[in-house]
Amino acid sequence: MIEPAGPVFAGYFLSTDIPLPALPAGARDASRPWLRVYRASSASVPMAEPLHWDHQWRGNDGSMNLQVLRLPQARHDDPARYWLQVPGLCDFVLSPAIGDVAVAAPDNIAANTLEHLLLDQAIPRLLAGAGHLVVHASLVRIGDQVIAFLGHSGWGKSTLAALFHQRRYPALCDDCIILETDAEHTSATPSYPGLRLFSDSIEQALANAGPSDSVSDYSNKQRIIRLGIPPEALGAHPLAAIFLLDDPQQGGDRLRIEPITAAAACMAIIEHGFRLNPAEPAESVRQLQSASTVARNTPAYLLHNPRDFGQQDALVDGILDHLANPHHAAR
Repeated sequence: MIEPAGPVFAGYFLSTDIPLPALPAGARDASRPWLRVYRASSASVPMAEPLHWDHQWRGNDGSMNLQVLRLPQARHDDPARYWLQVPGLCDFVLSPAIGDVAVAAPDNIAANTLEHLLLDQAIPRLLAGAGHLVVHASLVRIGDQVIAFLGHSGWGKSTLAALFHQRRYPALCDDCIILETDAEHTSATPSYPGLRLFSDSIEQALANAGPSDSVSDYSNKQRIIRLGIPPEALGAHPLAAIFLLDDPQQGGDRLRIEPITAAAACMAIIEHGFRLNPAEPAESVRQLQSASTVARNTPAYLLHNPRDFGQQDALVDGILDHLANPHHAAR
């Protein structure tokens, strides 16, 4: 029996009482895994701040963005639970083994902010904790394959995806992908379709964009979700190549594409990977093993990208030409 449609993230059906308009709808059936995402009372998280968090993520200015702590288990066979806190905004209790996300947030938190923190932080880290290789990247479909762009925030992952989308190569997502691999092949699954861009990038790279909404009440980026991506395009696709974006301040005035070693590609995947609790050695080993296999099986390149919208067609053409003729890289 197929149940009514609900939000879908990276192939997972979400059973939730929280509005998530950025997610596409899909039917929950026996073949689709699911996650439970729900509002919980503040009693769901410890009342007292711990003396020591397992790991803390800081912004470039040193401010605390995110912190995590593995919670004590009442019994040794209880599923592991993790307290993920966005200081000053909200708390999550994540249970990766059972696909459970409890949300403890103030009633006055902005709906778009809560959605952003769930889709772009809590759920990717839950899936990473469950054993997936989850990577901060944008994904573009080229024929029956996809290419991934990895890079630091603000280096142009979303803008590149938008440029390809404008050229009718669908931007499947701009922030989070799941990589899976066997002995020889790698596939990539997009988290959800959409682009998060600043207004000037929207005007230059995606002139015919539909309506947009603010990503959160603390960000100037706009979220575009109406990209016309059909549901069947949101599954796993063969990964043709990984492009690692170079520092835009060092990119120069022309496109250059250089192959990188499997070791360098592995380290880039780890650097841009989502982690639930970096303090746990088992998670680090698992991520390293998965990233190493992906890097061995997937061509990877360093992309020196001129940040010049006047060259946007040449940029897309150069990447497409490189994919068609990888031994004659743009130099």
